[in-house]
Amino acid sequence: MITELFEADNHSRNVNITTTATIDQTELVRYICNNEYSFELNQLSELALVEGYNINSFNFKVGEYFLKILTKKQYSAKVDHFPRLVEEMGRHGVPGIEFIKNKSGDYVTKVFFKGEIFYATLQPFLSGNFYTGSKRSLVNMIKIIQRIEDAFHNIKPEPCHLLPYGSFKPKHRLNKINKAYIEKTKKNENDQYDNSYHEIFINLLGMCDFFESVEVDLDKQHIRHFDLHPHNLLFDGDEVAAVLDLDNIAIVDKRIATGFNLYKLGCKAISNNMITLLEFKEIVKKHFEFDDLKNFALIELLHRFLLVLESHYLEKSNIRDSDFFKYVISLDEINVMFSE
Repeated sequence: MITELFEADNHSRNVNITTTATIDQTELVRYICNNEYSFELNQLSELALVEGYNINSFNFKVGEYFLKILTKKQYSAKVDHFPRLVEEMGRHGVPGIEFIKNKSGDYVTKVFFKGEIFYATLQPFLSGNFYTGSKRSLVNMIKIIQRIEDAFHNIKPEPCHLLPYGSFKPKHRLNKINKAYIEKTKKNENDQYDNSYHEIFINLLGMCDFFESVEVDLDKQHIRHFDLHPHNLLFDGDEVAAVLDLDNIAIVDKRIATGFNLYKLGCKAISNNMITLLEFKEIVKKHFEFDDLKNFALIELLHRFLLVLESHYLEKSNIRDSDFFKYVISLDEINVMFSE
């Protein structure tokens, strides 16, 4: 059963993959570099699209620089806080990558190009590998998790940091989803998705109940990183070189962030056969209250379940259906990883 659970996923590769940028992308990058920053893109050989870095943006290697471009729809006010987050991380011994100001002295560049609005940030491009899941890299990441837990206490949360937990009402959302599911099944249109949802509904309800039981005690004053997954981390061998993606920093309780971060890191370590399940548990127990981790990790998984279920049943979209089946496996993995 363990082998069936811990299979390689979209985080299994250990290095960035770059491909050729499209003509439209090349024109946009050239415009931004030449007009907004203090360097020019002259040779197309200097430009490559970085695949799989972040689904919410287009990312490019431009010579010695890393250029992130977001559309108006993808842009979040969180991006404005990235330079300050990196600064605070550095003060707590968590490596990040500095942001470079544009010609106007701003870290975030608003660009009008061919009738569209884009937002761009620029950083030095660091070579390295992603988190491999080796025992040494896992131990090093546990140190980072402990340091980053309270790294942002000096930053006052803004409205952009409220989601997903500022007004999280999971049972209300699950009830709406379940009503839509019942209406669909009345028409005898059950499919594999419906059957899987039906099988885990009691689990989801139990996760909602646990959240309600601890909600009053949750820390809602501080922001934390709750998605330190393998491709959000740059390594030099087994040493942490930088925490890369700062999109998933929000008001979240330390136990939720820690539990889910350990799940993502441990899952790759086990799936890559770098450590055994037993070794993972022994390592984690040395640093954290093991009994608390499962239920709090499941809160973040519940948040993700609700997003994909709302997409399927309420918005009538199947664009995120594959994520649902991935989360069904995650439910079993978390239960196995954080149980005695």
